[in-house]
Order: sequence, then structure tokens, then C-alpha cells
Amino acid sequence: MKEVKTGIYKRIIIRLPEKELTIPVKNLESKIKELNILIKERSQDLEKRGKRENIERLKKICKTGNLLMRG
Repeated sequence: MKEVKTGIYKRIIIRLPEKELTIPVKNLESKIKELNILIKERSQDLEKRGKRENIERLKKICKTGNLLMRG
């Protein structure tokens, strides 16, 4: 996050993986709320993806484990 002066108003630039936000300081409070919502959604998505990957990995382990037990 960096602060930049453009003309009369200060702006804050925040870089996210998906996009770059330029926020006028006077709108900062509402934008922070929006950012918090975005961050929560992103972390939930990552959490779901991680769980899915773990489930797939466990399925593979179970399959190979069953084959080893039979063999």
C-alpha cells in the first residue's frame, strides 16, 4: 500500500493479485469495508480449494492403500 498525492487529494494505492485499487482518502472507510469483504471471500475460496485438494489426495492414498493391502 502506498500513498500518492494527485492534485489536491491524496490517494492510496493498494495492489491485490486480481486488481489494483486507487482510493481517494475521503472514501477510505467504505473502501476498507469492501476490501475486508473481498479478503474474507478470497480466504474462504482458498480454504475450500485446500479442502478439495486434501480430499482428492486422501482418495488417492486410500486407493493405493487398498491395492497394497490386497497385494
